[in-house]
Amino acid sequence: MKARFGSILFLPVALLLLALLLGCRQADATPTPEPAATVAPAVQAARPLTPAERETVDEFAKQWQSVNEQQENFYKEFDDWRAGLTECHPIAAQEALQGFAASFKDVTRQVRNLPGSTATKKLDDLLITAAEAEETAYRQLRDRWQPNNVSLFEAVELRRSEAAYARKDAEDQSLELQEEFEEGPTAKEVEEMEEFSEALEEIGSAWDDFHDAYIALRQKEKTLETASLIAGYDSLAIQLGGIIETIDGLEPTDGTEDFIETLREAAIIELGALEDLSKALLLASASPPSGEGAEIEKPGETGLDQTSPPPPDTGESQPAEAGSEIYLDLGAFQYALDAAFTESETTLDKVSQEVKTIADDKSAQYLEDVNDFNAAYLKLVARWDAFHDGYDEWRRTDGGCDRAETLEELGRFSRDMADLGSQVRAMPQSGFLLPVYTLLAEAAEQEEKAMRALYNSWRPFTVDAFIAVDEERANAARLRRQANIGLQELRDRQ
Repeated sequence: MKARFGSILFLPVALLLLALLLGCRQADATPTPEPAATVAPAVQAARPLTPAERETVDEFAKQWQSVNEQQENFYKEFDDWRAGLTECHPIAAQEALQGFAASFKDVTRQVRNLPGSTATKKLDDLLITAAEAEETAYRQLRDRWQPNNVSLFEAVELRRSEAAYARKDAEDQSLELQEEFEEGPTAKEVEEMEEFSEALEEIGSAWDDFHDAYIALRQKEKTLETASLIAGYDSLAIQLGGIIETIDGLEPTDGTEDFIETLREAAIIELGALEDLSKALLLASASPPSGEGAEIEKPGETGLDQTSPPPPDTGESQPAEAGSEIYLDLGAFQYALDAAFTESETTLDKVSQEVKTIADDKSAQYLEDVNDFNAAYLKLVARWDAFHDGYDEWRRTDGGCDRAETLEELGRFSRDMADLGSQVRAMPQSGFLLPVYTLLAEAAEQEEKAMRALYNSWRPFTVDAFIAVDEERANAARLRRQANIGLQELRDRQ
């Protein structure tokens, strides 16, 4: 009896264990189902749908088909629009910034090729430093740019501002140099002065020879007879007269006329003093020793302004034939000649120095250098400003990425998605359709939120905002697949 009871008890237990074992194996063999946000709709397999229920299901399916077609058209339009949004893609910004960095190298190269000269070297250095700093800013912007990072753009603006100051400084200095060099002699005046300098060199050489001859005569006048001394002074007068003729033969110009007149006046004064001394010697040699009956013409009576006082006693002997009174008068003539001698040398040196200064003046050459710089600078400024215009236009329009138009389109897409969601929520939601309805409504709500977030977060040259839309779109597609399966099961119920 006990054995039978044990057998009766064992059989249900064994069947239960066998069922559990088969269930476990069947569970192991079954693939892991795709996770779902909402449990698949329960299908009332035990009861066929009534005609009214089937009609409701058909109406639901019809409305869903219409919404689904609109959904697909929405996706196609959105994808096409997004694909055409190339100007707003980060790659477009990177390519533009690469282009700007490369293009500004031409500006820097043009700055370095400005006409280099002594007059404009400081201006060249000023502009080169500014251009190189601005070029560095564009390279850093190209290499380190990130969407919505404005610090690098601010660095560019700072270097541009510094370059603008440098350009203004160069322009002001160039104007000052131009005004300074315009006050100097012109190229024609320099050329005339160079020609005059050659003639003056010959005159100066002849004048120096005259002075050397005069000094030599003075040094040996003690040993000369009066007649020889007079002859020596007469020879000097002829020599100086030839110099005056050379001066008179110079062709005066606006720049040389005053110099010629100054040299002629000094030579005439020296010649007059020389002739006065020669006449005085001649009269002294013909006068009696006592000096009676002889009047010596004083320096002031020659028609030249020679009022120099008699020279101090130098201990030099006078010609033996003359008396002491005559010697004093001759000393005055000699002093006047020495003064004229000194004055002519001073005048010649002064004129020579002034002529050399003008002939060596670089104002005309420097003015030409400044004018060449200004011409090249104008071309540089045109290129520099054209670059800035292009860069500013890119910044203003985000490189053709129309911010306002894009936001307007995103707003329209968001409204269209919200309209699709409203249509989904207006579909029938009777008890046996509620699970399907819930899946479709949840999918629509998620995409609506994603489109609104895209509208609020989108900025030019960003792609992260679209990532959320893509993810929600994939999630919504999965929910709709589950809803379609549930709907098909309802329609398949007999």
